[in-house]
Amino acid sequence: MMHPLKGVIFSLRDVLVRERLDMEALDGVVRLMKFLLSKGIQPVLVANTRWHFAKDKQPFEKYLSEKVGCELPFFVGGR
Repeated sequence: MMHPLKGVIFSLRDVLVRERLDMEALDGVVRLMKFLLSKGIQPVLVANTRWHFAKDKQPFEKYLSEKVGCELPFFVGGR
């Protein structure tokens, strides 16, 4: 018997953000996260450090949560 998928882990470094933020790729990730949520699967963000946008210092997880439309769990390694 297979168990249903409950969550999907998204890493920030070299997955969602490479050298800089690729807005086209980010739009695809946002669509994927919305789809997962519609199926009852929780997207989770992980990173080794906190990420902020340089201009307004907004935390990356807050920005992404606003794009997706709900608060996404965010875990920082070693904390």
